[in-house]
Amino acid sequence: MSEEKQTRGPTWRMREWGRTAYRNRQAKLRADGESSRTEAAKRLLRVMAPRLGKRVDDFMYTFGGNTQHTTPLFLTFVLDMCPHQIASMALQTVLDNLQFNLPVGRMAYRSAKHLKTKRDGTKRWS
Repeated sequence: MSEEKQTRGPTWRMREWGRTAYRNRQAKLRADGESSRTEAAKRLLRVMAPRLGKRVDDFMYTFGGNTQHTTPLFLTFVLDMCPHQIASMALQTVLDNLQFNLPVGRMAYRSAKHLKTKRDGTKRWS
């Protein structure tokens, strides 16, 4: 060991060990395609999911039969779900697939597939 590392002490080594363990955990989650479970993603979900949930709720109110607008076909499949749950699952899917740099259509397809899987418990659209 060099003199510098010997003089830093056990507190510094414990902090460095903690940082390394944290970074390794985050790298493993990203490698496994579960980026939404990282600490940064959890903070983002905590802040953004309620905001997006409010927007989804407004959309569901407007087009879900409460006004004169026609209900889109895709909305009939998720009208019984909580808007905040839809927003949270959509954000998780986006965060998990963000590293693949997918086009918007493919990202929307994966989000819908995730919603279908969680809602019914089946993997029909695989």
